[in-house]
Amino acid sequence: MPRSTDGLRNTTIFHRFMRGVLSASLLLGCAAGCAPTPQANGEAAQPAPAGGSGGWHADSWAPVADAVRLGLRSLVYKEKISVQVSVGSIQSGFSVYGSVNAPDRASIGLHVNSDNLNYYQQGRSAYAQENLRWGQVSALRDVDVFPSYARLVERSAGARVPILRSNEDQFVIDEYCAVYQARVPARLVPRFADWGTVNPRDMSDVVYTFYIGRKDGQLREVTTDSVGQLQDVGAMEVHTDTQLFDLGREEALVTIPKSLFGSLLAIGN
Repeated sequence: MPRSTDGLRNTTIFHRFMRGVLSASLLLGCAAGCAPTPQANGEAAQPAPAGGSGGWHADSWAPVADAVRLGLRSLVYKEKISVQVSVGSIQSGFSVYGSVNAPDRASIGLHVNSDNLNYYQQGRSAYAQENLRWGQVSALRDVDVFPSYARLVERSAGARVPILRSNEDQFVIDEYCAVYQARVPARLVPRFADWGTVNPRDMSDVVYTFYIGRKDGQLREVTTDSVGQLQDVGAMEVHTDTQLFDLGREEALVTIPKSLFGSLLAIGN
């Protein structure tokens, strides 16, 4: 697809947006829990458990590992990601919604502030749409979240990071889920898919909460909380929530957007 002036503008807007996504995601943290608060020494406080009031008990990483393996085998799924970033009284955030087909196909809508973008990737070809116009952009190198989760679980289990299970189940999307939570040292946190990149630099330990379907054993939701330091600014709290659904179902298959297909046809004629 030729890079017209509009296409170049779209490319610039998309990459500026994605840089904002990656910068905001230097500290990955998700919903369903209390965000930790900064201490005088710059470290995060021990967060409260994310589940109900029924308490927690020690468990193993095996159920989470099994759920991640199911996700790796499903190959296709839908995801909904939201990220909230707080620096003092200033709050910002962004959201991602769409389908991912491993290893490198995605059709995603991105929303940040007043900007809405659509993104489509097939292999190493990628396009972004803004103001109804599509432009070619560089493909993201990693769109599938499950390999990232697999690395996280392997490292955490190998390092004997304690994991707790809530005595109460939580309802996620359409099923009651067992809830697991672990405080993972930043040195064990891998680089995540481009929708929710984690960079351990300047980051506190990350509190991960995993929600696993009681009937199907699938990973339905992952939330995290973390605190980091911004130079000349101070503590930054990050809270994110990743919901996963339609795993392995036809509804999650990625198809080329009709508007992009029409644009490609017009250029080819």
